[in-house]
Amino acid sequence: MVEALQRAPVARPLWHAVALALMPLCLVLAIGIAAAVGSARQVHQDLQRLLEEARENALARSLGYELAGCQRWLGLAADAAGPPGEVVQGDLRHHLRGALAAVQRFALDDDPSSAAHQAEEARLLQQIGNACQELQALLERGAPVAELRAPLERAVRDAALLGGRIDHEARELGQAVDERTHHLRQLLLVLGAASVLTCVWLMFLLRRRVLRPVAALQAATVALARGADVAVPKGVDDELGRLGSLFAAMAGKLRAHHEQLEQRVAERSREVLRSAQLAELGSLAAGIAHEINNPLASIAACAEGLQRELQREGQLEPDGLREYLAIVHREAMRAKDITAGLLHLARQDQPQQQLFWLGHELHGIAQLFTHQFAKKGVALQIEASAPTAGHAAGQGHAQGPAVRGNAAEFRQVLVNLLRNALDASPAGTAVAVRCGTSADTAIAWLEVGDQGPGIPAELHDRVFEPFFTTKPPGQGTGLGLAIAHRIVTGHGGRLSVQNQPQGGACFRVELPLASDAA
Repeated sequence: MVEALQRAPVARPLWHAVALALMPLCLVLAIGIAAAVGSARQVHQDLQRLLEEARENALARSLGYELAGCQRWLGLAADAAGPPGEVVQGDLRHHLRGALAAVQRFALDDDPSSAAHQAEEARLLQQIGNACQELQALLERGAPVAELRAPLERAVRDAALLGGRIDHEARELGQAVDERTHHLRQLLLVLGAASVLTCVWLMFLLRRRVLRPVAALQAATVALARGADVAVPKGVDDELGRLGSLFAAMAGKLRAHHEQLEQRVAERSREVLRSAQLAELGSLAAGIAHEINNPLASIAACAEGLQRELQREGQLEPDGLREYLAIVHREAMRAKDITAGLLHLARQDQPQQQLFWLGHELHGIAQLFTHQFAKKGVALQIEASAPTAGHAAGQGHAQGPAVRGNAAEFRQVLVNLLRNALDASPAGTAVAVRCGTSADTAIAWLEVGDQGPGIPAELHDRVFEPFFTTKPPGQGTGLGLAIAHRIVTGHGGRLSVQNQPQGGACFRVELPLASDAA
């Protein structure tokens, strides 16, 4: 399925949708930039023309000032029939030179003004220049004041016309610049609005086609990491949609592999538990054999005594017979209890939930360790009610806290904890085992404490790791506590360890109390 999805073409690629969304923005930007560049070029030209008109306006004012000076000096001339005086002539020549210089400064090679405006300016400047040259010629010839006034009036009139033309051109240019600036501002507003709308559409597209699928994939990844069922919603048939389909297919395969792996782990765990039980049975064989030999020896002695009495006298007194039979019965029941406990431990029950009592299981397992504790010189102190008659058959009073789970697996926990405490205890010390309940938390607990060297604090988190052991090489596999920890956690409980103030380590098992113990 995954390979088929990888080879299948995408119906609606994500890049295609993004390109379609970006196309209007690119078009608007292109048009706006072209229009803005054109408007900016026009505004630049208009500004150059405004600067030129400002220069010409200043020259026109200077020209008008010079010609007005000539008018003032001619007006001061007293005799209109004769030539002006020397002082008036000197000032007239000075103003005429200034006027001609202003006319010459009007000429510019790269004048940005229009051709019609330049032609009109050239005509007026030519007339003003001719009038000024005519005035110079009349002054050189000594013409009377009356002859000087006519060309001067023409020059003043043409200068006024020139100034009016320049002002009119400047006003038109100012209006054009204002209009182009207004149009450019409107264009920028339209461009900004189009950009904002395109960005909003892109955000909507990003949220619908990218963010939502990515969030769904993230939630599915978190669910897959937690071991929950993964459900990826079907989205648009694009790259992310196909990625979600691939992820769903991969999650299904991982789920199937995980279930298979859990099944294999459960099977291997049962095999390891069985192997550990057989190993414990092997280590208990010597002690159990000794325990069975004692009652068998007593039975054999009683049988020999009965045979001797029969051979000597031919009959037995009722009191002696009852005594011998009582001893035989007691020792035979003792051997039966030992073998029953051994078979109880070795039996591989099915992993099903059933009701059992901690005190009953504890006393049953403790019988198997009696010889080993006595041989090493370590006392076993149990603070739990002893089994009552008929309890093994399901009758009598329940012993200790009642829990629900697999009794065979819990017996393996007791064996591992007692074996660990016995190995850690030196001769002359004691191993204390207690069990009870916490009414406020509905918890059944069992503690196994020894008086050995204890466990370093930095190793408390590692003692339950598989194949980790603090025992010397060859004296431990590192599986006992790991198996016990797995069994306890599998029952919904908790197995912890801490060092006791008086020395030694204390392992504490906490299990939920059975609600149906009554």
